[in-house]
Amino acid sequence: MLDLIIIAIIAITAIIAAKVGLIRTVYQFFSSILALVLAFFIYPVIETILKLTPLYTSIQDGVRSILPEVGNIGLQGQAQLIRENFNWMPEFLINKLIENNNPEIYNLLGVSTLIDYIVTSIANICIMAIALLVCFVVIKIALTIGVGVLDLVAKLPILKTANTWGGFIVGIIKGMLIVWIACLIIPFLIMLPQFSGLEALVEQSYLMNLFYNNNIILEIIMSLKL
Repeated sequence: MLDLIIIAIIAITAIIAAKVGLIRTVYQFFSSILALVLAFFIYPVIETILKLTPLYTSIQDGVRSILPEVGNIGLQGQAQLIRENFNWMPEFLINKLIENNNPEIYNLLGVSTLIDYIVTSIANICIMAIALLVCFVVIKIALTIGVGVLDLVAKLPILKTANTWGGFIVGIIKGMLIVWIACLIIPFLIMLPQFSGLEALVEQSYLMNLFYNNNIILEIIMSLKL
């Protein structure tokens, strides 16, 4: 079912872009890229604010509730615990959690136990994703104001055909970007009881697995943060 939803998102975005035209679609696409770039610079401020809200502690409590009691176990056992309890996360995030399970990161996060490390790390990832989404949406809305001026240029006869097909192609790319942005909140949703069936849907979907486990946006965030 998720495969059909993803195909529908990309197809609808491409069709709308073809009707809108290349010039306006390119503006919208690059305004999305610009909004994303600006969001990378601004989101740490929103992230700091969100960490002072009950949302942050709620996420921590949610992560802690799914973790078993653990005693003294070696690094291999710790890695296995992370994989078994968080196999719904993208593979590169699981690997990052295992890779960062060391005293240096513990000191950086201000934690002393494996459980506290896992809880804090995943809560931080969720808050980062939420902060980035908030910044992206706000900036994108602000950048849409200048679209009207481009419609006059797009209506010139000499540009009409190229405008349509070019818009369709850029629309496909834009649709893929939308799916990647939507994938940012999936790890957060899976932890909520109301979305308990979402993990199974993701696993059954070829396209969702492809986008979810190869989320360029999330990989950039993690490379900058961890």
